[in-house]
Amino acid sequence: MKKYKILIIILIVIGLMISTYYLVEPKKEKIIEEAPREEQIVGGQRDEYGCLVGGGHSWCEASQKCIRLWEEGCDDEIFKLSQAIKEETGINFVDQGEYTFNWLIRNDNQDIIQKSIEGRRIEVNGVDIEKLQEIEEFFQSNGNENMLNIADGVFAGLRGYTYHYMACILSWQQEGSNTDIQIDCGFFNE
Repeated sequence: MKKYKILIIILIVIGLMISTYYLVEPKKEKIIEEAPREEQIVGGQRDEYGCLVGGGHSWCEASQKCIRLWEEGCDDEIFKLSQAIKEETGINFVDQGEYTFNWLIRNDNQDIIQKSIEGRRIEVNGVDIEKLQEIEEFFQSNGNENMLNIADGVFAGLRGYTYHYMACILSWQQEGSNTDIQIDCGFFNE
């Protein structure tokens, strides 16, 4: 029995020594090199291009990157506009390439100032005046007319519309029964 008591005392002493060692011994911190973290964009599910749909990103084919349409323009939107007009009116506009146009806005002091907008021009030539009216109806139904960007003449005119984060100028020149129509659109979020 005495042997068991001695054995128990020895085990207790060893246990106390071990626990004292771990309590008193300074902790050695492991230095782990972490790989640099990539900037994570919040948003959830990705589309087939890797754009975070829930974060408002969508693929812009023209610029070959994911964008938020309210932060950055995409020429794809102008091509979609051209297609929407074609579906509604039957008029096939032709892309004329990059184009810079003027858009009138009010500054903080309510003064009217001119802003230069980079975008694209699409146009069609030689259509009848009824088709121009159909295009105006399209913009009136799908966009917002901007009263600062309106001008009329006897055989020409222009109308300004905001449409899906774009400013668009619909302008026309009439010669006889034929009308040449241009639409200039570019990113605008103000």
